[in-house]
Amino acid sequence: MDAVAPSTYLQPPERADDATIQRQAALLADSPTVDRLLDALPDLVFFFNKQRQIVRLNRAAYEFIALIHGDCRLGLRLGEALRCVRAREPPAGCGTTVFCRACGAARGVGQALSGVYAVQECRVLRDVDESALDLRVWVEPFDHRDEHFVLAVVSEVSDEKRRRVLEKIFFHDLLNTALGLRGVSERLDIVPAEDHDRLHRVMRQLTDRLIDEIVAQRQLSAAESGDLVTRRTEVSALETLRALAEEYTHHPSGRRRVLRIAGDAVDATLQTDAALLGRVLGNLLKNALEAVGPDGIVTVTCGPHEGGVRFAVHNPTYMEPEVQLQIFHRFFSTKGAGRGLGTHGARLFAERYLGGHVLFESQRSTGTTFRVWLPLR
Repeated sequence: MDAVAPSTYLQPPERADDATIQRQAALLADSPTVDRLLDALPDLVFFFNKQRQIVRLNRAAYEFIALIHGDCRLGLRLGEALRCVRAREPPAGCGTTVFCRACGAARGVGQALSGVYAVQECRVLRDVDESALDLRVWVEPFDHRDEHFVLAVVSEVSDEKRRRVLEKIFFHDLLNTALGLRGVSERLDIVPAEDHDRLHRVMRQLTDRLIDEIVAQRQLSAAESGDLVTRRTEVSALETLRALAEEYTHHPSGRRRVLRIAGDAVDATLQTDAALLGRVLGNLLKNALEAVGPDGIVTVTCGPHEGGVRFAVHNPTYMEPEVQLQIFHRFFSTKGAGRGLGTHGARLFAERYLGGHVLFESQRSTGTTFRVWLPLR
């Protein structure tokens, strides 16, 4: 017997009709003094009815939404107003999709409808230009003339979050490598002379890693601002995997892990930016190695596929559904706060700058596989 699709994954799908929306808007617009106060606020202010539809908004919110839509009509839900890519997905659009369960704004409005004040954060991927909005949402119940509403104040915090996370990641990785470099240099004074060549090689490796971490942060910043310039050359897919396998075998994330190239890997030549391709696959490899435990196996492969080249990175672990829903979000990470740029960076580089796409699947029986497809030219 076929399973019946749910009518909603989070909030009820029902909507108020146009007449009700207009009546509620008029009910909330009966105080010119309040109007002036709301319009003076720089943050976006919304009033939602019980069906989570906008029935009033301040000037900042109106102008922000109008820039996206060209107009701003009442009755939209927040995801629809912000042009969220999930806003019209089944079963009934904004607030009802499986993705809405991971949306802080949707959860916050639901809490306020239950009579609870809440502060939530969410990330909205927009269908306009594939850009993203990182939002902080304050919501609380608001009763007016025997009707129940939700008052929401929305602030755009993308720059704040990006700066905070980038700084934390950058300084964390930079400091770890610098401390390792200092430790090796100090050992030069106490080890026998015959060990100096080995320590010099380690120092060069650490120095290269230090430079690579600086370059990685610079590339990511340039990519997010649209300033990254690509340099395309002929690249061997299999040689790229071999070089990465060698590099990550000696990387800290590869310690006590097994990284192997599948026997069915097939070489192909493509015109692409070798450095960015290495960054894409390197990010996915690093995540896969960190996901498996000691002695865990990560397998990589490549080969021609649908007029291009497809790379795959597999590890045997399973990602829970709530993790899968957020895996490409810029600041989401299973490794705790202050991480979460690996899969985001991989997708950003591959799709915006290399003309490809990144997909994944995760099942309990087979584990997790990330696939990167790139055109031959």
